[in-house]
Amino acid sequence: DNYTKSINVYREINLQYDLARVLFLHSHVFFLEAEYEEGETHLNEAIKIYLEIKEYGELVRCLDLKGKVNFTLGKEETAYEIFIQSCEILEQHGGNLKLLEDLYHKVGEINFKKDNLEKASEYFNKSKELSERNNHYFGIADSIHGLATIEKTKAMLMNLKSRY
Repeated sequence: DNYTKSINVYREINLQYDLARVLFLHSHVFFLEAEYEEGETHLNEAIKIYLEIKEYGELVRCLDLKGKVNFTLGKEETAYEIFIQSCEILEQHGGNLKLLEDLYHKVGEINFKKDNLEKASEYFNKSKELSERNNHYFGIADSIHGLATIEKTKAMLMNLKSRY
């Protein structure tokens, strides 16, 4: 296929950035076709290249995809660790603030699912603050919804405790 041909050409002429980009795109196709092992192989190679060439924005895009795939496959703890690592990279090196906002929200959601309400609230607030700074109204709404759900859950728990 054309992806494989491109990968071979970029390997031959040693264009690392372009090679990593095609590997990332090809991994995405493999994941869509439920060929997870092959997709992971390509994605891990792209991650390695982006690390070597210090292309942190693209690295985080790869890690985000890896986290999503792990989450979809039921590996929530692995996904969580990948999302946290991605947040740390963007916080340290800068880059795509919209992606950072989304990552904060994902970490908040996973903490909520794990009943870690304080940590979930922390990440929803981080997402909300970033959304506000960037006038991203849907992000603000999503974050407020997450925070409201936490407060509703706390109220329900308090109500249950008071009954028993």
